[in-house]
Amino acid sequence: MASTNTQTKPEAFTREERIKQLIDIDKNVVKLLRSAGLAVKALANQSSESSSDVSDINSKKEAFTSATAQYFSLLSSVDVNLRRQIYALEEANIIPADAAQKESAPAPSLSVPGSQQTKEKPAAESGGLGSLDVGWLNSRNDKVDKEMEAELWAKMHSLLKGLDEQNKPNNGQDMSMS
Repeated sequence: MASTNTQTKPEAFTREERIKQLIDIDKNVVKLLRSAGLAVKALANQSSESSSDVSDINSKKEAFTSATAQYFSLLSSVDVNLRRQIYALEEANIIPADAAQKESAPAPSLSVPGSQQTKEKPAAESGGLGSLDVGWLNSRNDKVDKEMEAELWAKMHSLLKGLDEQNKPNNGQDMSMS
């Protein structure tokens, strides 16, 4: 019976092996994008003299079929390998498991220290973001850039206006006062 217990527990990978697996996943993502590009290229209408030739259409169809088959194969491989990495992180208690996170995670408090409002929100969802819409947050990320740009333009405008006034004659006064 001792041999069955050792067989059910999977062998843990070392950190180096996990990093090598992530590097392989990264290489597969590059291949995935390349095969997607080849599929799109096969569909693209390239002007050539024999564009209406049946053999040209068949070769494009074959290239597209081959590229899409490779794409879906790589996509499946990347998906499975990333899931394995996520499960390994959950088993090592580096990230919380989905079910355990939703059931046992305490509700985060959104109260400001020193304030009298202490409103409790439901437990974290969607990877700890709660009900926040990430797309909404990302669409508003350039507000600081726009404000800074407007501030710089205002400073530049006032600087140029000051230089312009310095270069003008002294409002009709004689410049040759000795």
